[in-house]
Amino acid sequence: MILVYQAYGRIDVIEQTLFSIVSLFYCEPAPSRIQVWVYTDQVEKFNNFFKDEMQAPSPRIRLFQVNQDQLNLWRGEIQFVHRVKLEILSDAAKKFTGPIFYADGDTYFK
Repeated sequence: MILVYQAYGRIDVIEQTLFSIVSLFYCEPAPSRIQVWVYTDQVEKFNNFFKDEMQAPSPRIRLFQVNQDQLNLWRGEIQFVHRVKLEILSDAAKKFTGPIFYADGDTYFK
């Protein structure tokens, strides 16, 4: 199964998402049934933070680079910011056939 996040723009959103993933990994240590997918415009921050995890033979995190043009397209004609979440889930569903869950970056696991 995958857990999908969107984490782009403001640094506090990125940091909340980092904390959320850390709390998940604390509760669900490797090996895990859960793979984390993050759609972000700041791939390098996640790569640096999870450096050891990203270099593991089977990393539990996949990062998907998004840019402002993609985000604008996903927001649609009226630039509705919450439409991005649906587009990200739609994209994930095209790439993965198992169970997909979504969490906001301010979610923490215990």
